[in-house]
Amino acid sequence: MPPREPDSLGLSAGRHHLQQAMKTAHNHADFELNLLASGSMMYRIHGRNYTVEAGRLSCFWAALPHQVIDVAENTQIMWLTIPAHQLLDWDRSGHLAGHLYHGEVIAEAAPTHSDRSQRDLSAMTNWIEDLAGSPESRHIAALEIEARVRRLIQQHAHPSISIDRTGSIPRMLHLLSDHSHEDINVASIAARVGLNPRYATTIFRQEVGVGIKQYLTRLRICHAQRLLATTDQAVTSIALKVGFGSIPAFYAAFNKELNCSPKVYRNVTRKS
Repeated sequence: MPPREPDSLGLSAGRHHLQQAMKTAHNHADFELNLLASGSMMYRIHGRNYTVEAGRLSCFWAALPHQVIDVAENTQIMWLTIPAHQLLDWDRSGHLAGHLYHGEVIAEAAPTHSDRSQRDLSAMTNWIEDLAGSPESRHIAALEIEARVRRLIQQHAHPSISIDRTGSIPRMLHLLSDHSHEDINVASIAARVGLNPRYATTIFRQEVGVGIKQYLTRLRICHAQRLLATTDQAVTSIALKVGFGSIPAFYAAFNKELNCSPKVYRNVTRKS
């Protein structure tokens, strides 16, 4: 069976008018690009608020809880989701993904003229149509999206927002992100933020949608995906490097999350 991303929306795109804020935060295992055709909105991502301006492409790691909390009148958003393995395959240096995994938001520099914004708006419009079309149309769109993401990585992107580390949930998310490769567990994370492990797990699940242990496993799997797709390191070395205490535990977690073995995943991503 082919690899799948946990709770992933896949390579997909859409547009709609935002008339009200989201009632709750949500998350999915993709990288997400946003572009507003008009209006503005305020996101709350990973415990930090930031404003999205029309005509400015932005990107974030959507496995972190995110929620639109304020919307201006006549706000139209175009969004694009990219499965983790695809962006990691494009981002061989790990520059972009490294910032995003740590809770930063990457945004295009504010345009000095409208040409780039208009090109992005036109491209996003085409991708929305093509990704809903024939396999050949989807393939063409994927190539164009890859080129745009590579330009974002190489020339125009910069870490524009650093997520606030205050508050129990942001602190736990950052501890998990910064130390996922180490021998950590629910008890050690809870202790670092001064909470009872059971209570820490409860509030984490309420905010993020999954428990601390599952979130930690997903982080480790995502890092393993990057190494499998971009290096020739042995699977056993990768398993230990990303934080799994044993090889069988890594294989079991990888198969559960992606529905394939690490070897199959590596072969598929190398061919794609």
